[in-house]
Amino acid sequence: RPWYERAAANGSVDALYNLAKSRRVDDPRGSLRGMREAAEAGHFMAQNDLAGMLIEGRGLPGTATRTRPEPCSTPAARPSPRLASHRRG
Repeated sequence: RPWYERAAANGSVDALYNLAKSRRVDDPRGSLRGMREAAEAGHFMAQNDLAGMLIEGRGLPGTATRTRPEPCSTPAARPSPRLASHRRG
């Protein structure tokens, strides 16, 4: 990790992304900050991972124990019976 920290301090977006990935478990908020910074710098993998972190709530206040998004039970989230019958063939 020290190499990533040094490279990130010198402006390496790849190092910033890798540093954020390495902090996911022990420092989720720090990971989120680093991922956001790398994403804003244009790192496409960081943009993808940041979206996943935000969807799952990782690194956000009040979501320390939540690991997967809650299933949505609104009618719009359920598949249409018409589509379901079409998929069955």
